[in-house]
Amino acid sequence: MKLGTLWIAVALVACGGPTNSAQDGTLNGHCYPNNTCNAGLTCTGGVCQVVDETVDAAIDHDAAHPDGNVLPDGTVLPDGSLLPDGGLPDAIVIVDGGVDSGALPDAQVTCDVLTQTGCGTNEKCTWIIDVDGTSTTSALGHNGCAPTGAVANGAACTILAAAQGGYDNCIKADVCVSGTCKAICNNAGGTPACGTNQACVTYDGLFANSGQTATAGVCDPSCNPLDDNDFDGSGAAHTKSGTACGTNPVTGCYGIPDSTHTTFFTCAPPAAGTGALTHRSPVPAGQQFLNSCMSGYELSVFYDTDGGTQIDCFAWCKPGESDIAISGGGAPNGVAPHRCNNLDALGNFTGGTPNGGAASNGEHCWYSWYFEIDANNLWHVSPTSDTVGICIDHTKYHWDSNHDGTVGAGDAVFPPCASLPVIGTSTALGASDIGCVSSTTAGLTPAFAGKAAARRLQLGIVLPELPNLAKSRR
Repeated sequence: MKLGTLWIAVALVACGGPTNSAQDGTLNGHCYPNNTCNAGLTCTGGVCQVVDETVDAAIDHDAAHPDGNVLPDGTVLPDGSLLPDGGLPDAIVIVDGGVDSGALPDAQVTCDVLTQTGCGTNEKCTWIIDVDGTSTTSALGHNGCAPTGAVANGAACTILAAAQGGYDNCIKADVCVSGTCKAICNNAGGTPACGTNQACVTYDGLFANSGQTATAGVCDPSCNPLDDNDFDGSGAAHTKSGTACGTNPVTGCYGIPDSTHTTFFTCAPPAAGTGALTHRSPVPAGQQFLNSCMSGYELSVFYDTDGGTQIDCFAWCKPGESDIAISGGGAPNGVAPHRCNNLDALGNFTGGTPNGGAASNGEHCWYSWYFEIDANNLWHVSPTSDTVGICIDHTKYHWDSNHDGTVGAGDAVFPPCASLPVIGTSTALGASDIGCVSSTTAGLTPAFAGKAAARRLQLGIVLPELPNLAKSRR
């Protein structure tokens, strides 16, 4: 809990005059007529006394001793320091001045947000804001002890400003995120874990300052990115078919195909200032969070072009099988009502008319499984591996078609899925090499995922993936 500089005052009560014959102005003597004493002494109740009025900068956490508590001489506070009362009579009063001297940061009194240990009675271990954030900067804080709140899990909550303590009013083991009390969970796995239909999500600037590794996450409702997103926001053309994220069209279902853990999606509002970013909208630097796009759109697992560094939002889609053996070429553009075009989504969809046959190139819906294979050639199978896809414009990416070991403008762009056989050759692409078909059609199993990964390297297909992303609390 964020507390201030502790001012130490000594309260002395005069019970009649002194009983010795000390001279006026000296220790225990009467004060001079003008209510003063000799140097180093203070006139208190008509008697000259030594009064300790120094600032104790070494004591910086009095959570165990509420303001106004009277402590006996020699009391040891949580930081191990003795009260510097100079041996004066008991009556030392700890007063929280509201300003942190910084001599001993509160973080020295440690607690564990996962086990809820390290704090006193009627306290919780939580995230405490030290410096308030703005619309463009994250708040700064630390894990520490604060009074246990009364707001239940799932109910509306508030967070105090840093000057007022910087903690929320949620119950123990919950924390306030986006105005709602949510259960704290172990984002590395283990306990505490989330309940059924929930997943543990890391938020930027929660349980660690922005850009640092969080020590915990919170439980958000699980969802499906096709059913639980409204692809035109508050527009009338599309509505959510699912209810996992509620009825508010702005609240979205966010996640990303994951090559390190099982892919999951959870509900959240878009990050501040990013709720209008749709397919191929550039995401500004400093705002690249898991929920930095409009509902229905996600930060790309690709950059905007091969060799580029600009991060865009990409639309989710419902994938359909597409290869040369399927009559009419199949459904490379995806399956209605979640195709990669301006009928089913918003944004900059370019490059011809996919689903128009083998000669049509442009936006294709790639199966999620394609992005779930890790560097060790292991496939992290998920419930959405073959049911959710991401829109990729083939005309913007090249592969090493001339086999010189590099990928550049002189190489061919990805061809239409409908022009490819399922399995390619050592020098030619197949539909399974670029996510055009399901994992079953591609003959993929977790034990043989290395086949797909090895062919990416052989054919010069580079997938610049984003690191693990946190959601934004802004």
